[in-house]
Amino acid sequence: MGSPATSRRILGCAGALAIALLGLTVWTVFQARGTALQQAAVSSRNLAQTLQQHTLQAFQAVDLVLRGLADRLGTADPTTVDDILRRQVDGLGEIRGIAMLDAAGAVVASRGRPTEAAVVPPDPVAFTAQRERPDHGLYIGLPVRNPADGAWIVALSRRINQPDGTFAGVVVAALDPRYFQSFYDGVEVGPHGGIAVFGLDGTLYFRKPYDAATIGRNVLDQPQFQNHLLRYPSGTFESVASIDGIKRISTFRQLGTYPFVIVAGLAVDDVLAAWRKRAIIDLSVASVLALTVLCLGWLLDREFRKRIVAEGEARSAANRFAHDKALLEAVLKAMPDGIVLRDRDGRMLLWNELLFELLELDRGAITAARDPAEAFCRALDARGDGALGVRGVAAAPAGTSVQEVALSTGRWVERRVTGVRGLGSVAIYRDIARRKRRELESEENQARLQKQAATLAQLAEDLEMARQSAEAARIEAETASRTKSSFIAGMNHELRTPLNAMLGFAQVIRERRFGPDALDRYSEYADHIISSGEHLLALINDLLDLARIEAGKIDLRPQTVDLKSLLGATLLMVRDTAATGGVTLRLDAPDGPITVAGDPRRLKQCFLNLISNAVKFTPEGGHVVVSVKSTGDAVEVAVADTGIGVKPGDVPKIFEPFGQIDSALARRHVGSGLGLPLARSLVELHGGDLSFRSVEGAGTTVTVSLPRERLVA
Repeated sequence: MGSPATSRRILGCAGALAIALLGLTVWTVFQARGTALQQAAVSSRNLAQTLQQHTLQAFQAVDLVLRGLADRLGTADPTTVDDILRRQVDGLGEIRGIAMLDAAGAVVASRGRPTEAAVVPPDPVAFTAQRERPDHGLYIGLPVRNPADGAWIVALSRRINQPDGTFAGVVVAALDPRYFQSFYDGVEVGPHGGIAVFGLDGTLYFRKPYDAATIGRNVLDQPQFQNHLLRYPSGTFESVASIDGIKRISTFRQLGTYPFVIVAGLAVDDVLAAWRKRAIIDLSVASVLALTVLCLGWLLDREFRKRIVAEGEARSAANRFAHDKALLEAVLKAMPDGIVLRDRDGRMLLWNELLFELLELDRGAITAARDPAEAFCRALDARGDGALGVRGVAAAPAGTSVQEVALSTGRWVERRVTGVRGLGSVAIYRDIARRKRRELESEENQARLQKQAATLAQLAEDLEMARQSAEAARIEAETASRTKSSFIAGMNHELRTPLNAMLGFAQVIRERRFGPDALDRYSEYADHIISSGEHLLALINDLLDLARIEAGKIDLRPQTVDLKSLLGATLLMVRDTAATGGVTLRLDAPDGPITVAGDPRRLKQCFLNLISNAVKFTPEGGHVVVSVKSTGDAVEVAVADTGIGVKPGDVPKIFEPFGQIDSALARRHVGSGLGLPLARSLVELHGGDLSFRSVEGAGTTVTVSLPRERLVA
């Protein structure tokens, strides 16, 4: 026989067992989460230690090679330097090339891998540091692009000393980031994990996943760098990466003797991915088991009550029902979510008050209806929230379905329906407004971080542009200084030489050193004085013309000019000089006049300089041909000679004021070096172009092209 107390104990045990099962499952799930994070931290520390050892060995290997080269190259035969560098490059996979610079910074030798160009970009800062500080040791530069192929490299350098300790130069090795990248690619850090090597100044040197745009970025001002990487030699922390916005468990270790820190991070999402799947499964199974325990307890209680004598069956059944209902209602009332239980026919069995408060429904109207389940669904349909109804899920197979829905009132609700085959279903409605706000805040924070990262990138780009502008200004100032010095030196020579001659001849005449009857000799010296004066006058006129052109103060007096007549008159002016030197002159031009609009005096000055230069630098027996032709959009005048020609490297020099090439024929003729610069300036003043083409030993062709708008029909 049984009693109501026994029945209550059975149901209480079933309920307690269900609650204990759910509580134990929740505790186990969160314990598993903590374990997963702890294991990830241990894995991160082991990985960071391995990467630290690998990176330290790589730098030590390169440093050892540079140290050995610095000792050897200080006393090595210059003819063996290239072979020494080649052997070191072939035997060390960490570097792409090695170069030796002398004490002036010039490259003595440079060697790269057999299949790559040996390019080691110059680093003036490193060179200066090694030259000024004998005890500097290894200098590590910032990441730079290889001019040969655009790939990133890092320059490491050491000082080379003479046997007496004086500075002899620098040996530089180009560290290849791809060596580290290939090693990192073989390290498993998960889909969103990462590996990075930072300098202690905050510069990013290497990174996995590889992103060329992030190499060289400085993160010194980031909280993670300031609070962890700079403060301690090693450690583990959890934070959101400033580069890609991924939350990781990261371990960092400094390299000790080298100014670098290694960071290895495992993404929290990767670490917890398996845990989340397992947690959903465990909680779902626990919920089903808890509901099953409750159902089994209820069935057991029902079977137990059948043993009660017939006369107490009605009372016991009523008491049991009241007890069960009160117990379940208390449980449902204590739940923080809205809950409704439906049987396998879809009828609503139990619910709590929070269900109607959460869904903002009229409890009285629904519970008073003949079919509360149908009234519940109709009320949601009428408001446009029919997706939260439970039609068709009461008899669904065992399992859990989760759906997030925004109510028409603006509230976010999660509906979780768990079906028990043959029994019915339990629908749990949860207010997820707070969680949605956190998700929105997280998205906004991520967008803000991305915006800040873009701002930092723009600042870095602006700084680089400012640096390039400053460098260009420095180069321009140095070029202007050199031009000024060259100009003063040329003026000194060109003015002093004729002035000295004039003073010497004048002094002879004044003192009558050859007696009062040597009039012919005094007349010859007077001619020399006049010739030197005319040379000085022509030089000064050319200088004034150049100055006026550069200042924009020279005025042209354009008129219609027949180029054939002008060139013919110019050839007559140099005919005697050409004949004296044994040079043949010829004018090739089509029949009929070819006219342009220009200043005839300035055009004649231009062509006279060009033709005179051609005659001057053409040896005896040579030819100078002046040709004229009219093209579709221009008139071209070409002055071609068979003279000594000009080396390619000397072409820029001859277009500078007082610029002259060094050759035996050039030294036989007096010249100021202003002819070509002045001719080009006069052509450009007419809106034209002057081109120069020369082959050393074969001759030179100077072509003047006047634009079509200068052509007179």
